Amino acid sequence: MKAFNTNLLGLTLLGLTLSACSHMGPYETVDVVNEQASAKSEFNLIPFGSPRLLNAREYEGADCALECIVAGTGDYFVKTDTKIAQGDGNGGGEGGPGGEGGHEDGHDEVGITDTHEEGEGGHDGEEGEGGGVKKEIVYRAYNTVSEFIVEVDYNILSESGHPNPKTSITITINGDVAEFHEISKGTTVSHSFPLGEDWEACDLMEFSVESHGGGPKVSWIDETYSLFDICCAPASLSYQTEDNLNIKFFYNSSELLQDAVVQFNFPQILPLGENGSYTAPDGKVYSVNTKGRSSVLTWIGKVRCGPGRTSFRFSVLPDCNASGKALIWTDASVNGVSVKNKMTPNIVATCNQ
Repeated sequence: MKAFNTNLLGLTLLGLTLSACSHMGPYETVDVVNEQASAKSEFNLIPFGSPRLLNAREYEGADCALECIVAGTGDYFVKTDTKIAQGDGNGGGEGGPGGEGGHEDGHDEVGITDTHEEGEGGHDGEEGEGGGVKKEIVYRAYNTVSEFIVEVDYNILSESGHPNPKTSITITINGDVAEFHEISKGTTVSHSFPLGEDWEACDLMEFSVESHGGGPKVSWIDETYSLFDICCAPASLSYQTEDNLNIKFFYNSSELLQDAVVQFNFPQILPLGENGSYTAPDGKVYSVNTKGRSSVLTWIGKVRCGPGRTSFRFSVLPDCNASGKALIWTDASVNGVSVKNKMTPNIVATCNQ
């Protein structure tokens, strides 16, 4: 479980343009992002609303088996809902200081979807829930290329004598819990769940959202979301390396390939693996064909669409020559076709003399 206290770090609300649960219009944002919160990569305070969703599409009615998202465009399918909760300001009843199912300060646990209001009983004197406070909680759930994200907005519509009431928000995704405390009105919190490389279209994500304090309790329990796959784009290869010896390649296929034959040419490296087999740092197993100092590594498996969906990691040592340099990598191919391009020049390592 992760907990994050945001006391005195709330963001000021400039405007709220998000209304009904199906509205996907632009969101007004603030200019200042809390640096301490945004430094936490797994869940963050972000400006109220979400500018990354300006091109979002509605989740309801979309078919995860037929439709896809375009990487990097914000063209995501967003599932969203709104609840408004208001205390009645009256004490009451049996069952302790706040009455049976009531609060010490005299309001009930209330759940309202869109503009429909219901009282459902509540908690015994839950701290920070002033009578008459009216709060709005909005969630948005969607997946990107690499993660599933749930964002939650907290806003106060009527303070009724309780200035700037704070709330606590808990977001759970597939059992992974993030807690945010002392959240001020006009703030959005976000929790993300990494998808890894093996997720498929229509894989089911489970999540829940709860808000305590700053008005009556609001919650969504046992919500689900079906993931949308990445739209295929022209094939491309890229790589990342800091020392030219530990290298991570990324291949974006133009179509889903089953049992693709992927080969990497390493002309001047020390022998890898044993008995013609090499297990890479990411667990992929390659057959190794070595001729002299040159090694060709071959892997067979599923290659996916979407940037970063299929990656290959290598850790090698240079076989140095008299020049003090080694030509580490020169080419890669998929099903016999070279995928090297002008953005992937040869990799050369300098040898320590």
